[in-house]
Amino acid sequence: RIVRIKAQILAGNSMIDEVTGVGNIHALIETMMNYANQYKIFGKDYGLILLKNTKFDRIVDAYGKSVSDSIFQAIADTIYDRVGDSCMVSRPKDSYYAVITHSDSRQPLIDLAEELKSDIESINSVEGKSITIKISYSICMRSDEGMSDEGLYVKALDELRNL
Repeated sequence: RIVRIKAQILAGNSMIDEVTGVGNIHALIETMMNYANQYKIFGKDYGLILLKNTKFDRIVDAYGKSVSDSIFQAIADTIYDRVGDSCMVSRPKDSYYAVITHSDSRQPLIDLAEELKSDIESINSVEGKSITIKISYSICMRSDEGMSDEGLYVKALDELRNL
């Protein structure tokens, strides 16, 4: 999968994060528009899990861009190993990762977020460097009271910024 996506990057696909091979912010927005249409037309609820590596600034300061890019890749691979093609995975910015999927309730999203947090935090070495990754996450569902399609990502991002 990653090799195929890296080939798309070389071909000029602007929807792919160049470091990790998962979707970028453009892919996230397009996917959210598709899910919004399905919600509007078919009533198919969906949720967003936004994950943030809270130790990222320390890692960049200590090890630099090369190691931080390797960490980005390791996190993306770990998320993809857990969700496969069942969800859309993207890295919309810096140390943030988004997972979008259909769900009829919040609990499966909480369970998935906890599994992802555990999986990612178990990464303790990249390029021979000892690292500590600490993940925080936010979950929003389209059916949450007062939620709009446009507000889903913004609300999740605001919740993580306030941690």
